[in-house]
Amino acid sequence: MSFPDVGEDTALYLDEEVGHLRSPEFGVASHHRSSRSGSNLPKWQQRQPRRFTSQSILSSHRYVSPYQSPETASSWPETSDSTSVLYSTSADAVTLGLKKSMQRARASLVEPSSTRIRSIPSPRFSDPDIDNVVVTVRELRNENEDLKLDLANARSEIENLRESLRREKEQQANKVDLAMRQLRKGYNDKLRESCSHYYREVKKGFEEHISRLEAMLEQEREQKEELLEACDRFFDKQLAELSK
Repeated sequence: MSFPDVGEDTALYLDEEVGHLRSPEFGVASHHRSSRSGSNLPKWQQRQPRRFTSQSILSSHRYVSPYQSPETASSWPETSDSTSVLYSTSADAVTLGLKKSMQRARASLVEPSSTRIRSIPSPRFSDPDIDNVVVTVRELRNENEDLKLDLANARSEIENLRESLRREKEQQANKVDLAMRQLRKGYNDKLRESCSHYYREVKKGFEEHISRLEAMLEQEREQKEELLEACDRFFDKQLAELSK
C-alpha cells in the first residue's frame, strides 16, 4: 500500500490510534476522496487529532510527535527541506502499532481487485525426503532421550561409587586409628613392664646393699664390744698390780 504524497499545502493528521495518516481534503486515501468526506465519515475518522502543517513544521524546523517525550524529541535532527517531514519515534512499539494500524486501514478500505493483496496459502509438501528427515529427527530425539537417561544413570552410578569410596575410606581410617591405639597401648604396656622389672631389680639391689651394710655394722659393733671388754680386762689387771 502506497502513502499519499506530502506537500507544503497538505496537512497531516496523527490519529490517537497510532499510524492512521490521512489528509483533511481527501479523507483516508487520495483515491477515496469522494466517498470519505464531510459528515458521512465514521466517528473514529471524524476525530480531530493534533494537526501539523508543512508551514508549522518549517517554522519550528522540527516535527514533534505527541507520543514522543520532550527529552528524546530534543535530540531529533532538524529539517530544512520543505517537501520532507520527519516522522520518527524512539520506541519500537510505535512502529509496530503503525504497521498494525496500516493493516487495519488496508482491510477497511474498499480497494480495486487489481490492487488487493491476496494472501498466498503456504504449500503442503509431501516430499519423501522431508518425511525421511522427520523420521530421522524423531529417531534422533528418541536417541537423545535415551542418552539423557543413560547420562542420568551414569551420574547416579558415579554418586554411588563416590559414596562407597567415602565409606571405605572411613573404614580404613578407623582401622588405622585402632591399630595405632593398639600399638600405642602395647608399647606402653611393654614400657610399663620394663620399668617395673627395672624397678624390681633396683629395689632388690638396694635391699641387698642395705643388708650388707647392716651386716658390716653388726660386725663392727661386735668388734667394738670385744675391744671394750679387752680394755676393761687390761685396766682391771693394771689396777690389781698397782694395788699390791
